[in-house]
Amino acid sequence: MPYYAVRTGRSTGVFSNWYSYFTRIIVHRSECEAMVKGFSGAQYKKFSTYTDALQFVDMKASTCARKQTKNSNMSDLPVVYTDGACVGPNSLRQAGYGVYWGPSDPRLVHPTIFFTVLSNVSERLSGEQTNNRAEIEAAITAARQAKEAGIPRIVIATDSKFTQQCATEWGPVWEKNGWRLFDGKPVKLREPVERLLKATRDSGVEVSWVTVSVYLLIPARPVDMSSAQILTIVTKPTTPFEDQKPGTSGLRKPTKTFQQPNYTENFIQATLNAALKDVLAGPQPVRLVLGGDGRFFLRDCLERIILPICAANGISEVLVGQGGILSTPAASCVIRKYSLQGGILLTASHNPGGPDADFGIKYNCENGGPSPEKVTNAIFTESKGITEYKTLSTPLNLNLDEIGSTEFQLNNGKTFRVSVISSVKDYSQYIVTLFDFDAIKRLLSCGCGHAPLKLRVSGLYGVTGPYIKELLCRQLGVPPECAVKAEPLEDFGKGHPDPNLTYAADLVQAVVQDPSISLAAAFDGDGDRNMIIGRNGFFVSPCDSLAVIADNTDAIKYFRETGVHGCARSMPTSRALDR
Repeated sequence: MPYYAVRTGRSTGVFSNWYSYFTRIIVHRSECEAMVKGFSGAQYKKFSTYTDALQFVDMKASTCARKQTKNSNMSDLPVVYTDGACVGPNSLRQAGYGVYWGPSDPRLVHPTIFFTVLSNVSERLSGEQTNNRAEIEAAITAARQAKEAGIPRIVIATDSKFTQQCATEWGPVWEKNGWRLFDGKPVKLREPVERLLKATRDSGVEVSWVTVSVYLLIPARPVDMSSAQILTIVTKPTTPFEDQKPGTSGLRKPTKTFQQPNYTENFIQATLNAALKDVLAGPQPVRLVLGGDGRFFLRDCLERIILPICAANGISEVLVGQGGILSTPAASCVIRKYSLQGGILLTASHNPGGPDADFGIKYNCENGGPSPEKVTNAIFTESKGITEYKTLSTPLNLNLDEIGSTEFQLNNGKTFRVSVISSVKDYSQYIVTLFDFDAIKRLLSCGCGHAPLKLRVSGLYGVTGPYIKELLCRQLGVPPECAVKAEPLEDFGKGHPDPNLTYAADLVQAVVQDPSISLAAAFDGDGDRNMIIGRNGFFVSPCDSLAVIADNTDAIKYFRETGVHGCARSMPTSRALDR
């Protein structure tokens, strides 16, 4: 495909026969020519690649970039283009931002990861709708993507001199002065500028800046703007239920109990009141993650109850695991990775699922861990005195199976975003940093001078199936037939997703019958407990499992790099760890 670069003309940018990367409209070649025909001093050229065309358009910017790097070759670095925009009158402003890595740049594939994590971004801005905030958010996103991909150095090309100066000049000075201006007034954009400094200065990614004069709008996946309909927040009266006392693992009851009118609504409202009251009253955006173990009532609960209540209560954005699937370990990962305020998980762990079985809800805090007792006690107190809850008058138009973002306009002038994410991808990226996958691959194959290590791993039809397939089968090369019961089912295949010798007896029997299986494992419904089986059906107790890990920390990449600061066991467990 030919690319037409216009550096000087009626409009500047890169055009093809059919698509304008500058205007984002369909254009014919004759219309591209109209940008330069008859224009005095026009500069344009045809190129066979988009990258070459882009370099021609940005010649001045490239010259500036070379001046900035006396001792390095910036042309060898990935260049990412960022932009922000804001339109509309003050009361109806709509801001968005974009990040563009290019149509195909081999420098973006990093050798230490198993799949490309960089992608072009086109998103609506959450929170206050301003152009400067959008420009800053674009730069933050680019730096974060580079860090996740393990890329140590990048060039951010932006038309926002303000963003560049916030990152390199003004921001550090404001930080040194306690986030005060020279006249003593507070810095209005402290929150996004702090995140910008963290992303571009403190994250380990070395960022060089180039100011460009050309707007490069990003031809990436758009945000679905559901702005045709403004959703109305309503307050509904209710009466308390006296049995909503959660434990560390949340509230677990029969499914039919949660399906009672207002029962789940009350508990979700009480949870938001207790866990997020202070931050919801503040100026900063509040973001949560939602999902669960795939059991019956999960999707209905998410779509009909929890998401509308979150929107009505001022949550800015909710990240939802694709299809509602979100293991407890993955939830912890997502909360910490995206700096969320917390997460609501729909799981009853190893309890059976279905209309006549059990359901559960638990809240995880901003550190990714379960709620401490003071939070669960506060939730219970709120639940006993609740008289109303906030929700929306109409349901949200969502597809939880499709990755992407949907923005909803509310009648209070605010927006609510739902972003469907791949929690499997996020979790897998994290796990790759903790373990030596190359060494594990050699162990599973015959690279260590022995027969291949054969595994059999059961998800017990719980949430872990997709994670097993991604990590073990796709990334480590374990044959697909070694992953059993790896499809999340609403009723867990009419079984107990409890990894023990009773409810995973078929796994033990399979190991006994097949001496070639070296190791087997099973996981509970939400993926935070497991059972290990050795050769010939040998059961490895959890106590022994921990002791073995503690005795071999030097074989685990994370512990080898960071060290071990201690281990803990509960009183009734065995003393294997002590030895």
